Amino acid sequence: MGQAITAAPGDELNIQMAAHGTHDLSQVELLRLDLGSGQYTTAVDWRPQQLGQLDWEMDFTEAFTEPVMYYLRVTQHRLINHRLVMAWSSPIWVTAV
Repeated sequence: MGQAITAAPGDELNIQMAAHGTHDLSQVELLRLDLGSGQYTTAVDWRPQQLGQLDWEMDFTEAFTEPVMYYLRVTQHRLINHRLVMAWSSPIWVTAV
C-alpha cells in the first residue's frame, strides 16, 4: 500500500501534496518517520489563518539523507457526532539506492 521509491544520499525529494475537504480545513501535516530510529517528526504543519479554506496544495522539498516514510494527515474544522474529521494519505516509502 502506498508508494516506494529509491534515492541516493543528497538527492532532492520533491513531494507534491494536495488536500480537498468537504468542510473547512483546520490542519494539514506532512509526517516523516525515520525508519532507522523509529521516530516521527512533523515536516510540514499548516493551519489556515482563517476558516473557509476547503482546498490546499503545497510542494515540499528536502535532501534525502536516510530511509524515511512520509504521509499526509488532514483535519477538518467541523465535528461529526462530536468527533474530529480526519484523513490520511497512503505512505511514501523512500529507501537508499
